[in-house]
Amino acid sequence: MGTGERFRGAHMGGGFLLAKRISVDQAVAGQVLAEQIARHDGVLLASQGSLVSEGLIRTLIRQNVDTIAIEEEEKRSDAEIMGVHDREIERVDAAFARIPEESVLIALRKTLVYLADKERDKALEYLAALEAKEAKEAEEALAAKEAEEAREAADAENGSEAEAAPPARASRRKKK
Repeated sequence: MGTGERFRGAHMGGGFLLAKRISVDQAVAGQVLAEQIARHDGVLLASQGSLVSEGLIRTLIRQNVDTIAIEEEEKRSDAEIMGVHDREIERVDAAFARIPEESVLIALRKTLVYLADKERDKALEYLAALEAKEAKEAEEALAAKEAEEAREAADAENGSEAEAAPPARASRRKKK
């Protein structure tokens, strides 16, 4: 975790929610507040989990609030997700190591392993979807950049053609 960040809790997507402290000037509409914000006299300005809006930012500046805590997700790799899963299974196995195989508690162990597997699968699916979304956004950004470069090249070409062409003569007509 970087400076100004603290662990908030595990996230379904295999990442962690961090509370990152930023200056109000850095706040962007759409971010999620990780902590409530109150004035010095205790009056609540915004609740934890609220979305930051332009109006809230202006209010915080007027109220001389310097910093806020926003939620930020730290992504995890497939290997990290699998490592967490493997450690969970090891913990379950260690907890049930002395239980006889015929015990009814073995059904509980199987259920815990099943749930851990489902969480792992959800986390991997989330990560794959997030990577696909990021790839699509990158492709769209590249296409937009290429289109802009093509427009700039066409504008430059049109500008050089206009400079090379002789100026059109203005017709002089007598006004009546």
